[in-house]
Amino acid sequence: RKKIVMAIQISAKLNRIRDCLRAIGLSKKIYAQWLSEFFLCQSEVGPCDQRRPHQLTAEEIQTMRRLVTSKKYSHVSVHSLCFLAQRAKFLFCSIDSWYKYIRIFGWIRPRQKSEERFYREGIRAKRPNEIWHIDATQVKTTDGETVYIQVVYDNYSRYVIAWKVTSKIGGLSTVGLLAEAKSKVKELGCQLDSKVMMDGGPENDNGNVLNFITSKSLTRLIAQVDVHFSNSMDESLFRSLKSNFLNTEVLCSKSDVEQKVDFYFNEHNDTIPKAVFKGATPKEMFLNLWSESNVQELKSGLALARESRALAYSQRSCVACN
Repeated sequence: RKKIVMAIQISAKLNRIRDCLRAIGLSKKIYAQWLSEFFLCQSEVGPCDQRRPHQLTAEEIQTMRRLVTSKKYSHVSVHSLCFLAQRAKFLFCSIDSWYKYIRIFGWIRPRQKSEERFYREGIRAKRPNEIWHIDATQVKTTDGETVYIQVVYDNYSRYVIAWKVTSKIGGLSTVGLLAEAKSKVKELGCQLDSKVMMDGGPENDNGNVLNFITSKSLTRLIAQVDVHFSNSMDESLFRSLKSNFLNTEVLCSKSDVEQKVDFYFNEHNDTIPKAVFKGATPKEMFLNLWSESNVQELKSGLALARESRALAYSQRSCVACN
């Protein structure tokens, strides 16, 4: 809008404003509103050559400011305050003018308080394999079949240790996935001493899962029962999986879902850096392959890029760029 107003002002030196407005299809009323918004003097007092004859005077703006910011009228809405000022013969102007000047000068009403939101941090591990999360989600294929995606997720590194796509979900499926995760950790040469955090669903809270966990030196934690925390870390993984990938794909069958989920989780583990780790991938954090020297290397790369960018622009032959 400001660019359009400035262009009209420049063109008005050679043409009539009416012709300029007709050429771009802009009405006089809209042009006047934009003109008063962008070329209104930001000072409430003192002369200003850019003021228009029908704009409020400095005294009227001061009156409006006192009414808007007064604690006495903090319980009155702006629309009601407009009529209250007219009935008390303080100020006569439209409600649009009230909203316009409140926006331009940034007046804040006394009753408006900025509420600080409290975000509770979830459960956090201090090393890999300290806390695992296990959860499942469901997706539908184009032929109407419902399939379940179940994962074991490391809390510290955000590494997907094991995953499975099944048509049915139950205790045996959970046991099989935990056994697969256990063998994967041993294959990577990591120590296993984990707490498995899960929700209270029937696929987790059953005798088969409990017997397997107690026999394999694992500890079961039911979310919001044994601990105050929820199992939201798995839910965030599923949200990223669906929003960033599966919702943009056509899921034809269970095997198709399995192939695409396998692709995304491999990308998640090995390729996609995480901002929370300052550029490290989950696999690098899981295997302790990322250190502070890698972070400093990225920072030095940014500094060198800024210097080379400035040098490249300074060496250009274009007069305008110089």
